[in-house]
Amino acid sequence: MLPSCKLRGIPSFLRNQSTLLHLDLADNEIVGLIPHWILENEHLGHLNLSKNFLTRFEGSFWNLSSNLLLLDLSFNQLQGPFPFIPTLVVLDYSNNRFNSIIPLDIGNRLPFIFMLSFSTKVSLDVRIQLPLPTKVNKWSWSESKRSSRTWICRATILRVQYQMS
Repeated sequence: MLPSCKLRGIPSFLRNQSTLLHLDLADNEIVGLIPHWILENEHLGHLNLSKNFLTRFEGSFWNLSSNLLLLDLSFNQLQGPFPFIPTLVVLDYSNNRFNSIIPLDIGNRLPFIFMLSFSTKVSLDVRIQLPLPTKVNKWSWSESKRSSRTWICRATILRVQYQMS
């Protein structure tokens, strides 16, 4: 746990911490890439990298071996397509610079999701097929200072529309 320590990078000694369960590097000054090795830590269940200056992920997400349950990447500068880790229960991508369209098969990509939060520049008309018996208890995204939240239980199709005035 190293939040608010003014770190400028992810400490290299963490790469060899194979029994790490929870890592909080929030509210630092970490710039650049999120290293692939941090996501593949066998025992890491919670990773909080919020409130940094991270721009993208290193490497590919194909064949990613991860046991992460909670991933908070809010308040960074992430760009490009949304990467999804199938084991996640909580995923926060809010307040980044994503400009992707949420994929139609998001329910297949995140079969265990409980809370999902996106950034401001996502597709604003979304139809998502969720596999049963998925429970989505909190879905949110915001546009500037306005937000729209929908709570869904046992949904098979989730449609979210957001109209800007």
